[in-house]
Amino acid sequence: AQKSDAPEVVAAAAEARKVLLYVLDTNLRLLHPYMPFVTEAIWQRLPHEGVSLMNAAWPQPDGEELYVDEEAITQFRSLQSLVRGIRNARAEYKVDPAKKITVKVGAEGELGANLKTEAVVLSTLVKADPDDLSIAAVEETKASMSGSEDSALKPVHLVIQDGLEAFLPMAGLVDFAKEVKRLTKQKTTLEKEIDGLEKRLGSSGFKDKAPPKVVEEAEQQLKDKKEQLNTVTASVAEMEKLA
Repeated sequence: AQKSDAPEVVAAAAEARKVLLYVLDTNLRLLHPYMPFVTEAIWQRLPHEGVSLMNAAWPQPDGEELYVDEEAITQFRSLQSLVRGIRNARAEYKVDPAKKITVKVGAEGELGANLKTEAVVLSTLVKADPDDLSIAAVEETKASMSGSEDSALKPVHLVIQDGLEAFLPMAGLVDFAKEVKRLTKQKTTLEKEIDGLEKRLGSSGFKDKAPPKVVEEAEQQLKDKKEQLNTVTASVAEMEKLA
């Protein structure tokens, strides 16, 4: 505690408090990535500038600018985009959250090398089987998937950015037995709808009395339904082999 009101003592005490605050503030900034909640709580009770310690500047020696590795930031954003794309595909195909899938990544140059280094992280973030996660050049990856491209069950192809793509084989995304059941039900519905449209269009009373536009719409519906039926029938046949 300050025991004198002498100007030099008051000035020294004030300077000591500034130093202590500076040291504490600097240490809180350094510790924040490891202890975010505790350091934030303490920092908020100190004299400070800004809304949050999370946004405070990283401590740097006077006169030096903080080094920013732009290439590392670019690489990390590519990883983020890849993870986001694969997670979105999982959600779209309603893949069980606990199920591990097969992922084939095509990446060029340094990005590919860095993704290989982070393969364990990538497989964890997208719930991929580490043994079924491959990272190679884009053309090499496409070549490895060429056989499945001709299948009715084409792999999910994700173009993340220039020089970064991913393929997710359907075998890792779909419960085939459940999907066969769903598609078979859809096939039956389509067959009934097609039968109804054919009977309607085959009726002389309909074509004679209905406006041309209505007849044209019915014919287009029939064409669309038949195309859908062909696609569903091919998918069912393919899935029954894998179920």
